[in-house]
Amino acid sequence: MNFCSPGACIRSRWRGSRSERCSFAFGLYALFGVSVFIAAMFMILFGAANGLVTIARGAVPLALFGAKGYGHIMGRIGSASLIMQAIAPFALAFAVERGSDATLLAIVAGFAMLSFIGLAAIRPPATNC
Repeated sequence: MNFCSPGACIRSRWRGSRSERCSFAFGLYALFGVSVFIAAMFMILFGAANGLVTIARGAVPLALFGAKGYGHIMGRIGSASLIMQAIAPFALAFAVERGSDATLLAIVAGFAMLSFIGLAAIRPPATNC
């Protein structure tokens, strides 16, 4: 008998929703250029994707790990991103003072590429849902 945990079913339903909407939003800009309508559609789609991520960020850990210790688990999950969000402005200000704007853009592009490679390396878990 195959058992599907609630978390696995939630992951399979939510997988790709943010990336698909963001890709579609950026695709609008690439295909049609910049206009008021395209900018409005971009804002709506990007906002909808971020809203889904906000809901999933709270619901998926609750479904996977349960209510017991939820706050502790959420703190452990969010701590790395919160630390990086706190350090990033100081690190980039330091880079701007020591280098140039081109150096800063190269650093940010490098980190964006690392993030993309990490995202591309993630494979969906095999589920029987």
